[in-house]
Amino acid sequence: MIQRGIILPALFALLFVVLIAAYGAVFVILPIPRIFKLIIAVAVGAIAAAMAYVVIQRNREIREEGKDDLSKY
Repeated sequence: MIQRGIILPALFALLFVVLIAAYGAVFVILPIPRIFKLIIAVAVGAIAAAMAYVVIQRNREIREEGKDDLSKY
């Protein structure tokens, strides 16, 4: 159960980052000024970094508890 508790948040985060990157890629294709493209790229990068941080923190919590806390409910 621990492995599943570690893998599922990582898969969710990966899916989320892929969707956000795809959304950001649409703006790269559109004919808008480069500064806006840069701002969007920075925002997508920040979201990806935040998701990575959350997944790392969640995996630490799962390892410390020994089991997924969602099973308590």
